[in-house]
Amino acid sequence: MDKAIYFEKYRALRNEIDDTCDRLSKMHVGKMQCRQGCDSCCEKFSVFPLEFEAIKEVIQSDGTFQVPQQRNFEKFRKSCLFLKDGSCSMYEHRPIICRTQGFPLLYQSGDGTAYELSVCRLNFKEINVDTFHDGNALFMPPFNSRLYLLNQEFVKKFYPKQFKPNTRIGLSELI
Repeated sequence: MDKAIYFEKYRALRNEIDDTCDRLSKMHVGKMQCRQGCDSCCEKFSVFPLEFEAIKEVIQSDGTFQVPQQRNFEKFRKSCLFLKDGSCSMYEHRPIICRTQGFPLLYQSGDGTAYELSVCRLNFKEINVDTFHDGNALFMPPFNSRLYLLNQEFVKKFYPKQFKPNTRIGLSELI
């Protein structure tokens, strides 16, 4: 199996997440305030090698994509290098973590007995944790598990000596 097949599987997972996010956007209309200029969650994230390689491949093949200049200003220390004028310069190709920002996210607690909720306080100013469930929030464990397992296969096949299955690469390495 070559890398393209793994990239295809990654994109299928990403598309499934996008579909879920689209459904949640419609469900939470009026609460979701994410738009150009709302960029406080646009930080320097890192991703698995599979996701890094898939994004790199599509960016390199996209003749219109312009790689941003490295910024060393203090004010940009925590900001994503792909953030330009309050917008994501790689929005179409952004990683999964960026696609889920702003949505109500549910995770299982460490002991697996309860849910933990993560929400953007700009979107959900008044929240009642008990009102969120896997029907109106993005339940992340199945998606995260699938991404991890796909990455594990990818690393084992293509980078067994360079990376461990949980290795993460900063998006800034794309520059």
